[in-house]
Amino acid sequence: MTQHITEAELRQILETLSSLFDKIQVVDGDFEENICALDGSFRIYSHPLLLKTPVGSRQIKLGFTLQSPLIDGLQEALYRDDLTGVYNRRYLNDLRFLKKGEDIPRRMGMILMDLRRFKKINDTLGHIAGDEILMQVAAKLDACLVGEEAVIRFGGDEFVVLEPGCSEKHIQQRMEQFRQAVEQIAPADFGYAWTDTFRGDQHLLLQLIDIADRRMYAEKATMED
Repeated sequence: MTQHITEAELRQILETLSSLFDKIQVVDGDFEENICALDGSFRIYSHPLLLKTPVGSRQIKLGFTLQSPLIDGLQEALYRDDLTGVYNRRYLNDLRFLKKGEDIPRRMGMILMDLRRFKKINDTLGHIAGDEILMQVAAKLDACLVGEEAVIRFGGDEFVVLEPGCSEKHIQQRMEQFRQAVEQIAPADFGYAWTDTFRGDQHLLLQLIDIADRRMYAEKATMED
């Protein structure tokens, strides 16, 4: 289905749909439709829904995710860390959703790092100085990115770099390159994880984080001995 609508009409559609959210239920099935707005085109991913009414239930086609100049701006704000400007943890949690319609590579690497003794920096120099260091570290990581790599502020002083489509040897090399960049600002500890069976599922993503986290803390323990 293709039609032309204004952004004002789009907002009205969304407001109408939001009033129905407590009356609808997702059912099995999947389909995709397209709408072209006047300022550009965007896709709608939608699902069949069950609408409950006083006289019974009826299956309808509602519930969609928009990709448009307007929606892209909202999505960009939603998945960016306020302090550093890199992606936030929500981006990592929603990775499979964000990649819908794209080929997710089976090989996926992940680099996890955190700053060494960062709490001491906050305690001695103050949180403003700590925030400045975080921003500088994020900028260093972001400047090192190539290809499809993405940097995410995982929480506090921890950052994740996603390495899609890479070999395990490549991710080890990239980890050392990121280390050299970050340690121009402050000392840091690193760990990595890699798989060749990635499908974007959250369970495997959590497993990768756990493996990288254990390697990172093993390095941290060695450095603190």
